[in-house]
Amino acid sequence: MDMEYFDSPKYQNILHAVERDVYALNSVAWNVFQFIGAWVALVSSWVLFSKESILFAVVVTVTILPTVIANQKYTRLLYMWSLEQTPKERQMDYIRWISGEKTFSSDIRLFHLKDLLMNKYKTIWSLHFNGKRKVLKGKTVITVFLNLLPEFVSVFILVSLSRDILSGLRTIGDYTLYTGLLTQLTGGLYLVIQTGMSIYGDKLKIDTLQRFNQYHNRILDKGDKDLVGPVSIEFRDVSFKYPDTDVYILQHLNFTVQAGEKICLVGTNGAGKSTIIKLLLRFYDVTEGYILLNGVDVQEYNLQSLRKQFSTLFQQYVNYSFSLRENVTISDSQKTISDQEVVNILHQAGADHILQHAPDGLESYVTKFFSEKGLELSGGQRQKIALARALYRSCSVIIFDEPSASLDPEAEHTMFQNISTLWSDKTAIYTSHRLSAVHLADRIIFLEGGRIIEQGTHKELMNLNGEYSRLYHLQADKYDIKSGVI
Repeated sequence: MDMEYFDSPKYQNILHAVERDVYALNSVAWNVFQFIGAWVALVSSWVLFSKESILFAVVVTVTILPTVIANQKYTRLLYMWSLEQTPKERQMDYIRWISGEKTFSSDIRLFHLKDLLMNKYKTIWSLHFNGKRKVLKGKTVITVFLNLLPEFVSVFILVSLSRDILSGLRTIGDYTLYTGLLTQLTGGLYLVIQTGMSIYGDKLKIDTLQRFNQYHNRILDKGDKDLVGPVSIEFRDVSFKYPDTDVYILQHLNFTVQAGEKICLVGTNGAGKSTIIKLLLRFYDVTEGYILLNGVDVQEYNLQSLRKQFSTLFQQYVNYSFSLRENVTISDSQKTISDQEVVNILHQAGADHILQHAPDGLESYVTKFFSEKGLELSGGQRQKIALARALYRSCSVIIFDEPSASLDPEAEHTMFQNISTLWSDKTAIYTSHRLSAVHLADRIIFLEGGRIIEQGTHKELMNLNGEYSRLYHLQADKYDIKSGVI
């Protein structure tokens, strides 16, 4: 599914319902077979009973029809209610998840969140439970009353038979016969109702699955061109707003990046730097304007070849609970290199000390999720593993989205030196609100409010004495109070 759906509560609700109800695809087949068998049993018992008394057979059948109608009504009502409760179920699932997730364990203990989370869970559960109890209470009262009707009719029939037996019109054998036939008929009717309602419930769930299928990707892989490096980039009057919003994140962007050029996108948080990366990778398509790669609209390339030319260290980087080797090589699974080359990649990312403390070398697991000897890494160490993954990938353009966010100054300096040496022949794009990476850039693009307000080399922008110069001096003063420069 497109990236936009991950930010949609409506989509998440229906996805949760689908994950809960998908079993209906299997159970409906079994219920249909049971329904057919129930009908065969019902028809045979009805025929036998009607031979003795067609009137009694019709009366028993008619008295059970209100039960069918009531069951259908409440089956639908309960399922519609369950769909309405999906947001509450998701909230309870989320509280259960964070309660057992290590990422949140420090906050839970430091802020003593146990009682807050428990009370929050109990409050949601209480509303959920009381709502369901109210619906089930109404169903129980109605269905119990309606289920008694066929029983009353059965009692009436048996009383009539007893009177006929006492008057000599029927024999004891007739009573035994009718008792058996009544049991078969009412049992067959209830079995048909039960299996029929199961099928109806499955149908409601399958309807939800079909509604889920109405979600369609907007990022269509319909391009027939293969992108081959080296890659040049052009943003031509690009504006963008996220789906189902009215606020433009980017407005009328125009800039080019020549093959092999190093560009630094600078701006405060929310300026649109990360959005530019998402558009380049076609996680989203532009609202207005065009993005051209090697002079061709980005939408004319097939997605696999397009994304293959990019390697990205995302701002929200992740590590996998796999081996150290897999954490590096997962970015390019078709590429085959030796262990020594993987070690070299880790060195280039400044992660030598991680490997030195890995008990099983490259086979060591990252995190203790699957191994007692797994590596527990700091934020900076996790970022170095993510950087190694980005460096491992064969590509033409490498993108670093806030690459030094979790690194100490020494590691940051080493990383930038390695990148400058290793990627001298590659196109590189850096995004940052810290200006420590500007010395790597051939050109700096300064963004504010989704617009380009300044661009040029570091020297040109400093001479311009504009917003970039002000931000640079503001950060530099924090490093050297006396001289005012870095």
